[in-house]
Amino acid sequence: MPISVDQIVVQLTAHMPDEQKLMFITRFAKERRNPNVALLLCLFLGGIGAHHYYMGRMGKGIVSSLFAWTLVPLILSLFTCSKIRMNVQRHNIARAIELAQVYCPGLQVDFASNSITLEPLYPIGRTVLAVALGYVVMLVAQLGGDTALTAMAPSMMPQPDVPPDPAYFAFRLGVGFFFIAMGGYVAALMAGRFEMVHALSVGALSIAAGILEALYYPGEQPLWYSIALMFLSIPSALVGGYFRARQVEGPGAQAAAAD
Repeated sequence: MPISVDQIVVQLTAHMPDEQKLMFITRFAKERRNPNVALLLCLFLGGIGAHHYYMGRMGKGIVSSLFAWTLVPLILSLFTCSKIRMNVQRHNIARAIELAQVYCPGLQVDFASNSITLEPLYPIGRTVLAVALGYVVMLVAQLGGDTALTAMAPSMMPQPDVPPDPAYFAFRLGVGFFFIAMGGYVAALMAGRFEMVHALSVGALSIAAGILEALYYPGEQPLWYSIALMFLSIPSALVGGYFRARQVEGPGAQAAAAD
C-alpha cells in the first residue's frame, strides 16, 4: 500500500516520549525538502545546478554551475524533472528514518521505497504563466526606460556605425536592477506561493537571454556590460521576490488570513 512521508513520521514518533518527539519534528521540519520546489528549481534553474544545491548535493551543484556554459547540465536536468519529485520523497523518508534512529536508538523500520504517495503537485501552468508574466513586465519596463532616455537624451542612444556611449550602458545597468526586481516581484505576486523561487526563475531567464544575445549578436554591447548584467540578474530578482514575501508575511496579510 502506498505510504506518504507524513504517515512515516506518525509511525516513527508513535512510541517516542513527548520531548524526543518534539525534537524530532522540529529538526525534520528544517531538513525536509519540498518536492514541488525541487521540481521548479530543476525545471527553470537546472542548468546551473540549483536543484542539487537545494538537496544538499553541493559537489554536483558546483560541477553543474562550472559547466553550465556547455548546456550539458541543462539537458540532464530536463531528464531529471520527470523523477525528481519521487527522489525528493525518498530523500525525505530516508532522512526521517535516520533522525528517528538518532532520537530513538535501535528503532527498526521497514517500508517499500517504491510505494510512496507523492505530495500534490500544485498547478504548474500557474507557475509558468507567473514567471512568463514577470519576464514580460521586466522587458516592457526596459523598453519604457529606453523610450524615456531617447526622449530626454537622444545623443546617448546607440547610433549606426558609431561606437555606443558608455554612459548609455551605465544607465541601462543602473535601472536594470529595478526592472529585474520588478519582474521578480510580479512573478512572486502572480504565483501566490514560493515567492523566492519564482523570482529566482525570472533572474535565470534574464541570464539565459543575456547569454543568447551575446552569442548571436556579438559586438552590439560591451563585454563588461553583458557580464555585469548577468551577475546582477539573480540578486535583483531576489530583491523583488523578497519584497513580495515580506508583504505576505506582514501583519496586514496575517490579519486578512485570520478574517
